[in-house]
Amino acid sequence: MTFESGKSRQFLAAVVVNLSALLHGLAIGWPSPTMPRLQSPETPVGNEPLSDYQVSWLNSVVYIGSLTVLPICRYVSENYGRKRVGYLITVPLMTCWILTLSATNFWHLLVARYLAGVGGTTSLFLTPIYVSEISGDSIRGQLGSIFMFSLKFGILLGYIIGAFLSYHLFAVCALFMCFLYFLCFNFLPETPIYLLRNEKEVASTESLMWLKNNDTTAVERELSRMKIFVEKNYNAKNTVSLKDLFRDKGTIKAFIIAMTLLCGQQTCGIMIVLAYTAKIFEMAGSTLHPNICAIIIGCIQIISCWLSILLMERAGRKTLISISCIGIVICNCILGVFFYLKYHSYDVSSVNWLPLIALSAFSILYCLGMGPAPFVVMSEIFSSDISALASSIALLFMGLMGFINMKTFPFLVDLIGIHSNFFLSALVGLLTLIVITCMLPETKGRSLQFIIHELNGITEHSRVSKSIKGKISNRTLSKKKEIK
Repeated sequence: MTFESGKSRQFLAAVVVNLSALLHGLAIGWPSPTMPRLQSPETPVGNEPLSDYQVSWLNSVVYIGSLTVLPICRYVSENYGRKRVGYLITVPLMTCWILTLSATNFWHLLVARYLAGVGGTTSLFLTPIYVSEISGDSIRGQLGSIFMFSLKFGILLGYIIGAFLSYHLFAVCALFMCFLYFLCFNFLPETPIYLLRNEKEVASTESLMWLKNNDTTAVERELSRMKIFVEKNYNAKNTVSLKDLFRDKGTIKAFIIAMTLLCGQQTCGIMIVLAYTAKIFEMAGSTLHPNICAIIIGCIQIISCWLSILLMERAGRKTLISISCIGIVICNCILGVFFYLKYHSYDVSSVNWLPLIALSAFSILYCLGMGPAPFVVMSEIFSSDISALASSIALLFMGLMGFINMKTFPFLVDLIGIHSNFFLSALVGLLTLIVITCMLPETKGRSLQFIIHELNGITEHSRVSKSIKGKISNRTLSKKKEIK
């Protein structure tokens, strides 16, 4: 760890922008305690309880919102700045909760959940990029891990608020938090590298002065480094297109890694666990109230995410992802075997505690690596000019996989049993582990430029050797000229 000025301000900025992730988590946690109410005879919306078919749409339409908003996110981010995207997050989220508060039928809820997906995906797009561009190398991983901590904290809040407050008070609390985020985010600066890329050196310097706590020496050093990086990796006159995702070996590898991590994150079983936590415990026959079990799982995820923040710069991204994938495979297999035995009418009453233990372990291991690390890694493996495009496409596929996963889960449960879903999730975790082991370099404590060079197969040793060979060749040529 090297000394860097302004760590406290960078931490503050990361916390504020991650309030949007908390809001997204709140929307993700909403279905688990709320859907049973909406399916009960005393439903707070309309006169008839919702069917399983309608519930599956409310859970999956969130991802349709994801698919539609990402092109807009990239356009606004590249043309108007990261901060404008941060402001836009509040529009769909506030509208979502206003609709939820005033809903009188299923269609109002469907539009509200769609808007929750729009706002949440905008947060998924913005937060890793913004945090990466305002963080020093020595704390970038830790600040990047705050995203998943905030997301899980929002989910836990959703479980708690939904369990102890009424349907309408839930929406009121969410609206208040949306307003709080907008108010705090207003005081943050635009990212300095975005300003420098757009030839706004004065504004970039002002942004760095705030982030570096007015340390002039640190600002001058960082500004010089950023100028070199921008000159080598970005030409403002050139527009980035899809073909740039395949412009060199490093970008192709980075894109494959990002796609694998984000799609694997959605299909390893976590979204099913989050949306159907209460239902899973009900199916398992747990003696605890399903909402209490969901809150326990949420608390465990919070502790695990905090542990991930502490370990991200110590253990490294690749190590945490590998441990996480191995644990996810094991936990999914345990859950699959339990529900397989229950499905075939074996007596499992003596081990009804097993799903709670397995889901708790699953949550710990997921939040340790596969939860936060993919967003940290995605913000580190692309050069500045391509990061917005690559991230938006990777998130687009993540949303598509999440939609398919959530929409088909209730039908697969009826068709092949819940145990088969867990076995499929275990297979996804295994495939993710194989790809990451073979392709992902360790990014801990390394500069973005160093990581990009390594993905291209250019090591520090080869760079030094090339430099030495170049100097020797120049000296040889100069001697030959002197002899002539």
